[in-house]
Amino acid sequence: MQEKGYEVTGVKCSTKFQSMKRMYKVISDHNKKSGNNHKEWEYLQIMQELFADKPWIQPLSVAGSHVNETEEKENILKERGIKRKKKLNAFIEEYILNNEEERKRRRESREKEHKEKMLCFKGIQDVLQRLLEKEDKST
Repeated sequence: MQEKGYEVTGVKCSTKFQSMKRMYKVISDHNKKSGNNHKEWEYLQIMQELFADKPWIQPLSVAGSHVNETEEKENILKERGIKRKKKLNAFIEEYILNNEEERKRRRESREKEHKEKMLCFKGIQDVLQRLLEKEDKST
């Protein structure tokens, strides 16, 4: 996020993600009810790919006689040529890895800037030292 110029904390990201999960649940429940108009959301497809088979969205078992909906959904996705994206754990692992790489890159950048500042200060110190020596010789 910081590479893209967004200054957000981990807490803000977590809160936003939880809010998006709630929104997905609300829309998903709404769309499952018979007679409701179909709601759309720009992140609906992504969230479905991440959470469609989770128990809080798709219960492991439901009382009633119906076809295995999860298998049916998988078949529909395959027919449409839609591949499932990364699962949440893979997403989190990638995020952590990228975050560690970003921290390492920023640390190296700070160290480089520090070395450059120290060289500048050394140059200033040398100039001041020569001025003092010149002043001492003239007095």
